[in-house]
Amino acid sequence: MTETVSDLLPILQRYFGFSDFREDQKPIVDSILEGRDMLAILKTSGGKSLCYQMPALHRGGTTLVISPLISLMKDQVDALVSKGIPAAFVNSNLEVHEAQARYRELADGRLRLFYVAPERFQDEGFLAALASSGVHTVAVDEAHCASQWGHDFRPHYSKLGASLSDLETRLGRRVQRLAFTATATERVREDICEILGLRQPVIHQRGFDRDNLTYAVIPSDKNRDQDIEGFLHEHPDDNTIIYCTTVKRVEALYTYLKGAGLSVSRYHGRLTPEEKNRVQDDFIASKTRILISTSAFGMGVDKADIRLVIHAQMPGSLEAWYQEAGRAGRDGLPAKAVLFYDPKDRNIHRFFIEMGAPSAEVMRALRPLIYQELVGGPQDLDFNWIAKISRAKLQPAQVASALNLMVGQGEVSRHGDNTFALAQWNLSANYDWVDDLRRNNWMKVNAMQQWCETTLCRRWTVLKYFGAKQAHTRCGTCDTCLAEALSKSKVGSTLPYVRPITLINFAKAISAVGQRWMAVLLGTLSTKELKPHEEPWHSRFAHYAVGDLERWRQRLIDQNLLSKDLQITSRGESWIDGTLEDSHLNDKLCQGPVTEKSSGGHGVPIEVLHKWRKATAYAEDVSEMSIATEAMLRKVHAASSFAQVDLLAAGVSGPWAKRYGAKLQDYVAKQLKKTGNEMGMI
Repeated sequence: MTETVSDLLPILQRYFGFSDFREDQKPIVDSILEGRDMLAILKTSGGKSLCYQMPALHRGGTTLVISPLISLMKDQVDALVSKGIPAAFVNSNLEVHEAQARYRELADGRLRLFYVAPERFQDEGFLAALASSGVHTVAVDEAHCASQWGHDFRPHYSKLGASLSDLETRLGRRVQRLAFTATATERVREDICEILGLRQPVIHQRGFDRDNLTYAVIPSDKNRDQDIEGFLHEHPDDNTIIYCTTVKRVEALYTYLKGAGLSVSRYHGRLTPEEKNRVQDDFIASKTRILISTSAFGMGVDKADIRLVIHAQMPGSLEAWYQEAGRAGRDGLPAKAVLFYDPKDRNIHRFFIEMGAPSAEVMRALRPLIYQELVGGPQDLDFNWIAKISRAKLQPAQVASALNLMVGQGEVSRHGDNTFALAQWNLSANYDWVDDLRRNNWMKVNAMQQWCETTLCRRWTVLKYFGAKQAHTRCGTCDTCLAEALSKSKVGSTLPYVRPITLINFAKAISAVGQRWMAVLLGTLSTKELKPHEEPWHSRFAHYAVGDLERWRQRLIDQNLLSKDLQITSRGESWIDGTLEDSHLNDKLCQGPVTEKSSGGHGVPIEVLHKWRKATAYAEDVSEMSIATEAMLRKVHAASSFAQVDLLAAGVSGPWAKRYGAKLQDYVAKQLKKTGNEMGMI
């Protein structure tokens, strides 16, 4: 008889004190007990680790857990051992004799859970111990690291599928493969299943929504440190993480806030292991209330009462932002995730993309040099020297990134920080795909920037990005929803038609792209058709309508901010810099389509039609222009009634009249009922 979640409840109660699993955990655990390969996408704090730990204790044998971070392994193993559960880890911080002692425990079958990083599969001692163990399940945590299309690609993760197949060959039997992550788009999900070799996997995507979190974006392009300081003073008792994109920014903000008298600490990859452990322990114990960090901190950290997560710079993707924001409020109580937004943060990610994903041309130039260096055997490589002698103009960081890609492809193996050797070198290897990777990284940056500038509900927008199928709704708690509610209560209107910052970025994009701006910004060209200068802007305005973009371009030209050949004028430069003295300019630029109060043949003012269009656009998650252009709305306005035959007679298209005629008539009827007015024929 197949075991079920109910069979695990006594163990769950005994070791963790829980009477039952969460609803999102139950189907995942059921699939594991059925022996199925599986991918589980479960939000941060959703309890992923219990999903594989409990079956491991119930079924016996050993479950191997693959995790990317040393601190995460140590914390989980320490927690398990404290409960009397036989578990261990091996990582690079251990002495050789310590690792060998733990390998013996593994080989003897004395451990229920054994934690390693994916690099450990290059250790023959580990592989021998694993082959002698009773391992029956492998759980891959942070599985998105396997995909080059994800936000945290790690080359060794991309070889796990082959490593697990080799393990099965050694064992002479199948091993169940499980993958867990908190964030994954559809493309990343497909990549995880293929790379890890999941066989007919069941995929569980449990609720992404963190309904206890409030999201906000605060424009801050001039005095960001002071803005953050002021915000912290408004939350004096909150445990807070402040994320920065670079180590340099962490140190600068740390120095500023410390000088302002705040008790803060900082965490990044350049600290010593001892410093990292001390900072992490102090923050978890609430000895330090405010921690400034790069993305290096947080993954697997068990602190449930973080009330505030601040991003001092825009992250490079919505995946990264959502994972880090999700570290607030893990106890289920209200918490905030706030991003201080400066459009110039885009330049940081331009640097990261250029350094982190060399072009196919660069790869072709480097491969002969790498081969020449390594053909005689393993070598310590001097990245500076290789960059200097290469035909392409490279930075050492680009050489390091190119080698990472070669490791990921299995052409080169790493044997230390800078020690490499040839592996399965392919003389005819084609690296054209890295150009697609660069374009994908730009699309992530563009999606992140669109989210920062949207006037739609932030919660709905990010859930939609991850594949949620739901017409636009307003959560009522994010900054855009609260702003719209305030606007309606004050003046009976909605937010401006477009934000000034969106128009500024639109002007920069048009000027950079040139004549093909529409196709590039909307993303209608394939990535292979793009020219190098167009790549950063591909799909930047993909969620806007053609009519919107055309109207914005014309307004920029009309206001002499953009020339007719699509270059930013000197007046436009002053507008972008904030030095242009024209207090009414943004009102002229950002207003919605001009409304008229005259009534059509049916007696309904055109302003009512505009309100209907806006409401319908929100409901269908499209721009207003995709519901009806101004020209189309004027035809509707001129019709003698909203009946299909009269709309057709006024020049309205048949499909539009069929789809929207009755809906428009219902809307107008409801408006009449509210006001008690009569507007003639409807």
